[in-house]
Amino acid sequence: VQMHIQEEQSANAETDHLNETVGVVAFENGKIHCLVAGSSVSTPTGARQVETLREGDEVSLWHGGQAILRKVLHRRMSAEALAQGAKLVPVKIQTGALGQGLPERDLLVSPQHRMMISSPVVQRMFDTDEILIPAHRLVGLPGISSLAEGVAEMPEITYYHLVLDRHEIILAEGAPTESFYPGPQALSSLSRDQRDEFIALFPCLAQGILPYPPARPVPEARRQKALIRRLAKNRQPALAALSPRLRQRQAKPWPALFVPKPGQRIILNSGP
Repeated sequence: VQMHIQEEQSANAETDHLNETVGVVAFENGKIHCLVAGSSVSTPTGARQVETLREGDEVSLWHGGQAILRKVLHRRMSAEALAQGAKLVPVKIQTGALGQGLPERDLLVSPQHRMMISSPVVQRMFDTDEILIPAHRLVGLPGISSLAEGVAEMPEITYYHLVLDRHEIILAEGAPTESFYPGPQALSSLSRDQRDEFIALFPCLAQGILPYPPARPVPEARRQKALIRRLAKNRQPALAALSPRLRQRQAKPWPALFVPKPGQRIILNSGP
């Protein structure tokens, strides 16, 4: 059975997420954030393929320590669905393409899945060490490409979302990337049962309050494009500023709840 679901658009396309639906789903105009089956995720007991992870397992975090998986969601994409929607086709990040030897093996992610970037250019542009950028923005940098060409011959793939107690930077093939972020677009497009599961995990969602902010800043699309142009011009990899000190440092604490500014509220539409 195939489902075709229209994504609800927001003013900020970079924070859009789509339904977290388990099963065989084909999307129209979809923007999905996830890892492709076969990707290795770092855990305290060693690297494990994402499809072997289960609720209650622990994953390793970029800044040190570990976090417990609260939910693992997956989505199978047929070859037909991939051929009809380039936005669903994975981005391939070749071994070492991000810099510092990362990823340690070729990594496939959805176009909207965000990778962590750390470079002198990031520091100059954003006055911070680390930001998150959708993988499709990196296409064109050496060793990073979309698999959209020749997609008619691509076999079925499965995408996986890893849900933690908060948005975190995890490690896929050794490279820093994001866990699932339950933004308002993702929540409003969930079925009633799926949304109820999330509200059970994060009761504050029932009041329209996000349980946590993004793990790292996510610049607006215009500045993302400017960053990539500067990285390409300066011939800097995405992780040019990476060092053992950055790898081992402790993350700055985040507030427990992310409360919208006065006059702002998250609207959760009624599910089917």
